[in-house]
Amino acid sequence: MNVPAVSTGAVLGLLAVSAFFSGTETALFLLANDRKAAARGEALDDRVRRLLARRRDLLTTLLLGNVGANLALAAGGAVLVARRWPDHAWINVLVLTPVIVLVAEVTPKALATAWPRQWAGAALPLLTAFWWIVAPIRVAYAALVGWLARLLGADPDRWQVALGTADLLDLVGSGAASGALDEMEREIIESVFEFDDITVERLMTPRTEMFSLPLTLPWDELVRRCRDSERARIPIHGSRSDDVVGVLLLKDLLKHRNTPPAGPRQLRSLLVPPVFVPASRSADSMLREFLEKQFQMAFVVDEHGTLLGLVTLDDLLQELMGEDESATPDTAPQRPNGPWLLDGQIDVDDFESQTGIALPEGEYHTLGGFVFFQLGRLPRRGDSVGWNGITFVVRDMDGRRISQIEVEPAQSQVAS
Repeated sequence: MNVPAVSTGAVLGLLAVSAFFSGTETALFLLANDRKAAARGEALDDRVRRLLARRRDLLTTLLLGNVGANLALAAGGAVLVARRWPDHAWINVLVLTPVIVLVAEVTPKALATAWPRQWAGAALPLLTAFWWIVAPIRVAYAALVGWLARLLGADPDRWQVALGTADLLDLVGSGAASGALDEMEREIIESVFEFDDITVERLMTPRTEMFSLPLTLPWDELVRRCRDSERARIPIHGSRSDDVVGVLLLKDLLKHRNTPPAGPRQLRSLLVPPVFVPASRSADSMLREFLEKQFQMAFVVDEHGTLLGLVTLDDLLQELMGEDESATPDTAPQRPNGPWLLDGQIDVDDFESQTGIALPEGEYHTLGGFVFFQLGRLPRRGDSVGWNGITFVVRDMDGRRISQIEVEPAQSQVAS
């Protein structure tokens, strides 16, 4: 028997086995965390999904194969060098070790990273067979780990299955493909997951486009310009436009319309202190703070404290629910039988002035937002809600936005 040839063949075979497990581990766990593919709705193969659902057992199986192959490879390499070059033991360290790292680790991981789906698909038959072959060893290993966990005071039965963003997005994609979720629901859910990757700097109104008024403006002029702006919150600045000293709320302005403050110092006492946030702040974090602390405007600054712009709750909700691209009609068309057919993005103040119906205050600024909060879920065409004897019907949708609403006034309002 040609022992060196057999040893060489064994080493080459073990290199292939080690490369197989290294690449397979990389491919499978890369697919499990491939957020972009999940967002595109590229569902995983059912066999891959079943394996990833048992990640603890999967990782154990892959480690048994990889570590076992590497140990055998190290032993086989040592035997091969000892037989062929007995006086050159350094070959085992300086030659075989780099070859093993390159061929069994670096190369397969690089290939699996480049083509994870293809690698995983090709590896599944062999991996499944190996899964069942080492099942008794895996069970014994789990029992040993459980014993060690109890010895250290931990609970071996408390294994938490954590779904990452990619896992959830993959489920969303599968739900949309099966019809359990419609396209609008899918887009909104995906927007929520991606919200944490968006910074407030991306959504803010730049400082050069901000509407703000000087603290020293005469009261009558201040009231007129606030009224003309049709804004509920107006930033007030000092001597420079980038020196924001506070936010004037329209409701506070109306309270003091007939009792104006004597000067800038008194006006400053009416202002809400400005909130400054870094440009790198995530939209998700900003939205949470808006809702938790009950304010709706923040000023974005860079690392030097220079004002870059402002971001509002409306900006964040618009990013989640879809861009406001439609124009708001100036009038409310009246049907012969009573209902109004209105744009869903009509401002609540304009809605009141055109219909005489005053909606309750809330975390919304449009009629569509009011209906959305009343529904408590994603709206669909044909949905209706009742409030104070008035019926609001969603007549049309534009993507994720309510584009048209029919408002059926109460009988008393029709009669009047």
